[in-house]
Formats: sequence, structure tokens, C-alpha cells
Amino acid sequence: MRTAEAAVNEAVVEEGERVRTARLRSSYKDGQGRKAVVPGKASAYIGQWHEPGCRRERMAPLLQLALTFWLALGAVAQCPEPSALRDVDGVRVCARLYEDSDVLYDRCCGGGYMDIQSPADVPSIERFWNDRVSSLVVGPRCELTVWNKRNKRGYRRKFRTGVQYRLEEVGKGLFGNWDNSITSYYCVCN
Repeated sequence: MRTAEAAVNEAVVEEGERVRTARLRSSYKDGQGRKAVVPGKASAYIGQWHEPGCRRERMAPLLQLALTFWLALGAVAQCPEPSALRDVDGVRVCARLYEDSDVLYDRCCGGGYMDIQSPADVPSIERFWNDRVSSLVVGPRCELTVWNKRNKRGYRRKFRTGVQYRLEEVGKGLFGNWDNSITSYYCVCN
């Protein structure tokens, strides 16, 4: 068992050619019930655990910036171009409905999606997609007509070729919008 005097000593951590002292965060109770610092359990680096004397290189700031940028790109979803709208078999798609959108257009068209083949006349969208669509893409020379109620009732809106990043920006009635409002649709291409 270590003595309390030895436990409060500072540990030496090598860092390149410089040597600095770092107070370590791990602790234990000595024989008399007092709390004391234990050298050699945790280094001053957040999330890294190693013994005193271990060499730990710091990541270059430029490398940190590049890693942050690369990770941020992975979280970005982008809407496809209408001309590139094809299903997994390479068949042309009339429209693609997405469940997620974002305040930034570069992050729209995320989450799950549903492809609509032409011609499609659906008076009641499947249960999972009912009132879940937040962004959409309509293929070239196609037109998507949507309603907010079953059996093509309620408010109606036509979307032509292009990308609608945020259905929240498309007005429905006096105060509403089309975000999470699509319940039935009709899609046709020429």
C-alpha cells in the first residue's frame, strides 16, 4: 500500500523533448480514510490512460482541423439532382420522398426515403410514411400532386421537376405548411 506522502507527489509525463509535471486525476483512500492522488493512473490528456513516462504525441492542429471537417462531411446528406433520380435497379423514379430536412439545405434529404414510380395513384400513403415527409425531389418531366387527407381530400399542392429542400417553407392554407402533412399523392411522368 502506498503512503499518502507518495500519493500526492506529481507524476512526470514526457512530451516530446520537454518534461512537464501533471497532477493526475485518479485517487484512492489511504489507510486512514483520507483521499489522496494516485500518480500513474490517468494522464493529463482527456480520455487517455497510461503509466507515467509514457510518450504521448499531440495531434497537429492542422490534422485536427482536417479530421473535424471530414467528420462533418459524413453527417451531411445532400439531395440528389432530379436527373440522377433512379432506384436501386437503375429504373427512373417519378419522385423521392425523404423523412428528414434541416435548416441548412446541404443537410436536407436525410433519413429514410420512399421512391415513387410513374404512374402512381395512391389515395392513402402507407402507414409509416403518413405525415412524415419533410423534403422531396421530383424527377425530370414529372409532376407530383399531394394532398393532406386520405382519398385525395383536403389541401392540394403540385410539385414539378426539382428539389424541395424543406416542405416547412411551402405554405398550406393560411397558416400551415406541408412539413409532415402528405397523406395521399398522384405522380406521373411524360
